[in-house]
Amino acid sequence: MTTGTSTRAVTMTRVDALIRQVDIVVKGTTGSTSFRQVIEDGVKNQWIQSVIVDGITKSGKIRQQIEIEFDWAEHALKLRDSDSGEFIVDLTKDERNWFSAMIGRIVDGFNEIKDEGELEALWSVRYTPQALSKKSEVERQLGLADAPTREWEDGRKEVLLDRFAPKKLSEAIFSWKAVTK
Repeated sequence: MTTGTSTRAVTMTRVDALIRQVDIVVKGTTGSTSFRQVIEDGVKNQWIQSVIVDGITKSGKIRQQIEIEFDWAEHALKLRDSDSGEFIVDLTKDERNWFSAMIGRIVDGFNEIKDEGELEALWSVRYTPQALSKKSEVERQLGLADAPTREWEDGRKEVLLDRFAPKKLSEAIFSWKAVTK
């Protein structure tokens, strides 16, 4: 839940911040406008282990991938710390950079490779063990399925970003890999 504190700032919970940051990446790379609505219950119930955006070739193989992993243990620690349960967000900044300028760079870099390679960007989720223990119930409630297994395109897989966690939102861990020829 977000509440206004002035015309230039909002207060946001950690869960809302997680959802918002992941939505920025998914919307910015895939164009999905329904992602946030679909993913909200999965994040709030800690059923989602990670969100993945794949850049898929015409032959159906992965050329690049962004993975945003949720560290739910870190999240629980942050919630216990009264100073980090909510954020005041400066609305004068670009939304992509509210928690880290790296988020906007990831989106721009992914899109550059996607456009040059004529890739299709598709998002998916991986469930937590808790969600997998009641998979049919979770899938029915979310309207999602656990991420499909896809093959990587042949070539050298390069790590472009290895487990980056924004300082203000350290329970969201961003990784980005791409195949280089």
